[in-house]
Amino acid sequence: MSSEISISSTSLSPSSRSTSVSSPEAQAQTAAVDKATNVEAQQRRVEQAQESQKARTENMERLVEEINAFASQISRNLNFSVDDPTGHTVITVTEKESGELVRKIPSEEFLALSQHIQDMNNLLFKDKA
Repeated sequence: MSSEISISSTSLSPSSRSTSVSSPEAQAQTAAVDKATNVEAQQRRVEQAQESQKARTENMERLVEEINAFASQISRNLNFSVDDPTGHTVITVTEKESGELVRKIPSEEFLALSQHIQDMNNLLFKDKA
């Protein structure tokens, strides 16, 4: 007794010809592609933030130069600068004739404290790539 079953490929729908269950390798590959896409997006965001920070820094430096030019016309010298480690604007007031420091805003102590806080913050919340 012989029985024969014949299935024509035209009788199967396209969806039934492909496998609907992904293999572990395909799932791993999809996960790797997703991860790479997320990493690329994160890198673009970091680059954009760095470019934005650079533009703000350049703008601040330009403004500092303009204010210094204006302040040179006053009887006391006003000097505006940007503290490199902290990024804070520093204003120093000096006597025009003697050069004696009248006032520094913010103080050296504040700048040192601010830098220390930034350093501690960087240690606590260091990004891991």
